[in-house]
Amino acid sequence: MKIRVDNLRQEFGETIALDDVSFSFESGQVHGFIGPNGSGKTTTLRILATLQEPTAGDVFFDNISCVEYPDHIQPMVGPPLAGVQAGGTVARAGGPGSRPNGPGYN
Repeated sequence: MKIRVDNLRQEFGETIALDDVSFSFESGQVHGFIGPNGSGKTTTLRILATLQEPTAGDVFFDNISCVEYPDHIQPMVGPPLAGVQAGGTVARAGGPGSRPNGPGYN
């Protein structure tokens, strides 16, 4: 799967949380998502999880638009991204103390 973020912009009133954010990655790659408080990390993840629509720009999962087809994207992102909640917390699939399983989680 390839995820491509194109020119995301998110405004909250006069506050600009994201301004022209673009990046891409493919399955099998590991990336960190770090930055100071208020830098737009949670906002970006909420857009990736289809929990929030950007003011401008788009996210594509295998060339399927997150803005135009959020119902097609939600099953693709699954519980880890779908668990992103307000305030930056991430709900773990399976509840507290659970551990992911599958390839790469041994």
